[in-house]
Amino acid sequence: AYLINTGRAGLIDTEALLRALDRGKIAGAALDVFDTEPPSTRDPLITHPRVLATPHIAAWTEEMRVRHTRSIVQNLQRLLAGNPENLSNPEVLTMAGRTLP
Repeated sequence: AYLINTGRAGLIDTEALLRALDRGKIAGAALDVFDTEPPSTRDPLITHPRVLATPHIAAWTEEMRVRHTRSIVQNLQRLLAGNPENLSNPEVLTMAGRTLP
């Protein structure tokens, strides 16, 4: 069995995972999230021979890139129209005595 975690580091008990890997209880692990990010190059998970580690990029697919870009454009359009979505600090709209837009 292989453990794959691309969600949240807190879902995994790191020490238990290392024990399972060292004792051969699981064949390997693929991890995209870590307790400390970025992880140290000496992190035992990063250096383990049966761990494939990626730098928190699992979500960056082509579809995600397109969605992300579209969302940025829509948010900028809302801001420029004076109707930013989910703005928790409206005071930022007033800069140097000017109101945006």
